[in-house]
Amino acid sequence: MGFPSKDEDNQGWKLYLTSLIMIIAAGLIVIARVVVRLRIGVKLQSDDYTIIASLVSRAHKCTQVVSVDMPQMFSILLSITIQLSVAHGYGQHKVDLSTEELHTCLKFFWVAQTPYKIVVCLNKVSAILLYMRIFISRHFRWLCCGALAIVVGSGIATVFATIFQCVPLQRSWDKNVEGTCIDSSKFWLANAVLNIFTDVIVLALPIREVSKLQLKLQEKIMLHSVFLLGSL
Repeated sequence: MGFPSKDEDNQGWKLYLTSLIMIIAAGLIVIARVVVRLRIGVKLQSDDYTIIASLVSRAHKCTQVVSVDMPQMFSILLSITIQLSVAHGYGQHKVDLSTEELHTCLKFFWVAQTPYKIVVCLNKVSAILLYMRIFISRHFRWLCCGALAIVVGSGIATVFATIFQCVPLQRSWDKNVEGTCIDSSKFWLANAVLNIFTDVIVLALPIREVSKLQLKLQEKIMLHSVFLLGSL
């Protein structure tokens, strides 16, 4: 599982524990959300199914699956690649790994980057779909459609950039292969900036609509806090 031994400086266990803690917290919140909706007789909507899909995609980072069906194959791929990347040395010093181990762990990590970016996109899509279900004004729905286009478009762009960050693909995990790669530090910086930009869009969308509600200032602040928590 990537846990360190006395003779190795291994940071892989931090990835495992962080993923485990976060998926448990996220799982409890999503389960509570679904249970409450079903108990009060409210049907699940598109935003619910989107966040469930996102949770399922993340859940398999930290769990082992015994029996599965086809829709779960994507999640299983993410689980296998993350865990095998750590198992083959991800989180250790490069000098402590053999060439085969280094190539193998980097290959699994390369594969895992794509579903990770899809999950990030799905979380934001779910939040926007929730806004569209709550606030029904035509103008606001057009804003949400524009935000969806930006979020989904940026998500598709980052997925393709991740997959084809090196040409040929094998150079993504084996730098001895001749070819070209994008500057990884600049790519991750650009990805972070794009994520922050889309986060701001998602968080800012409901501000005007909430401000128009006939509520006390304290209630509006609480409602904004709820949306903020949901978006995060």
